[in-house]
Amino acid sequence: PVGYKFAFARPKKSIAAKYFKVECADEGEYQGLSQGVLEPDGAEAEIKILFDSKAFPGQEEVDFKDNMELKCYVSELLTGEEIVALPVKIKVRSVFSKYRVLPQKGITFGALTYDTQKTRTFDIVNQGEFEFSFDLSCITQHVGTGARSRPSTSS
Repeated sequence: PVGYKFAFARPKKSIAAKYFKVECADEGEYQGLSQGVLEPDGAEAEIKILFDSKAFPGQEEVDFKDNMELKCYVSELLTGEEIVALPVKIKVRSVFSKYRVLPQKGITFGALTYDTQKTRTFDIVNQGEFEFSFDLSCITQHVGTGARSRPSTSS
């Protein structure tokens, strides 16, 4: 049998290590671990690599192109000797939705006489790579809810 372990080459300096989690997807004693043992006779292990774009506190777009920081270390179980370190190429891009509202300076209705209507329009332009949905809501404020009340004085 041989042992395997997935690890990032320099975990403290690796930016990729903050975004990825590697674990064995097979049910059994190694499930959820990033290491295990392969028995002889063509044994296989299903490995799951999870990318979490929200894992890094910067909340920024992420782009890894052919990142080779993740390695699969294969070792001899009896001696602990490393047989090979196989690089795992990682490629991922995580982006935000991007949009623009036009006109940028707002909507001006100008002066209107009482009891008249005027229509103005604006555009919401998707500038990102994916579809996104939005809701337009009417914010109503009843008279008096935004006003401050004075404390009552009693004599």
